[in-house]
Amino acid sequence: MAVLLLGIGGLGGAAVARSDPPAAGVLPPEARMMVWPKMKRHGDDMEVLIWSVLLLQKTGTAEVAERIASEPRMAPDVGDADVVNRRIPPRFFAFQEQLHVQALALRDAARGGDDTNIGDAFAELSRTCVQCHAAYLNPGARQ
Repeated sequence: MAVLLLGIGGLGGAAVARSDPPAAGVLPPEARMMVWPKMKRHGDDMEVLIWSVLLLQKTGTAEVAERIASEPRMAPDVGDADVVNRRIPPRFFAFQEQLHVQALALRDAARGGDDTNIGDAFAELSRTCVQCHAAYLNPGARQ
């Protein structure tokens, strides 16, 4: 069934796989190179997560959400003006914290087993992803 849904959904063709970070006017190139691996991992996790949520695979959903929540986070200020982290706007660190909290909420919802709670938690986590991508790709857009 999952194969059929994947084929119908066309997820593989819906997004372009990238090996390099897209240009973003708000971040200098060295900061983009630091943020990009995290974004790529999150994208990979989200592809798995969306299908585990849609197919009501609660154990898989909890595992992926835990992996997202457990990922080491970047520190916003380490005190050295030459450190790349200081070139990342504060809102990205706020999105990072939101993602962490929402991934834990999704994990807990999946462990609790209520499908409505899982859907709500996934929606909140996804909203943070969209807001962060909007800030990254279109920094002048309304947030």
